[in-house]
Amino acid sequence: MTSKLALVGALALTATVAAGCSSTGDSVTCTEFTAQSMSEQQTTLQDLLREHDLVVLDIGNIQGVTDSVTSFCSKSGNSDAPVNEAVDWDSGTW
Repeated sequence: MTSKLALVGALALTATVAAGCSSTGDSVTCTEFTAQSMSEQQTTLQDLLREHDLVVLDIGNIQGVTDSVTSFCSKSGNSDAPVNEAVDWDSGTW
């Protein structure tokens, strides 16, 4: 029983540490973003929406942030820029 509790505690600590080390959407550069798997890119884009208090599952938000980041990162000179700069977050529309 004690070993099971220790294992559960170790797993929880590992998950907490790993979560603390992960990049948030606003700190990911275009180079890092394009190197990510599709699943990781989706998480990064959802993080961006969440960080800007936008509905993550709204199809318009998903399409808007995807198009903006993809276009921004495809331009030369933006490889070291954070993907957060791809969007005018103050705009009311995409």
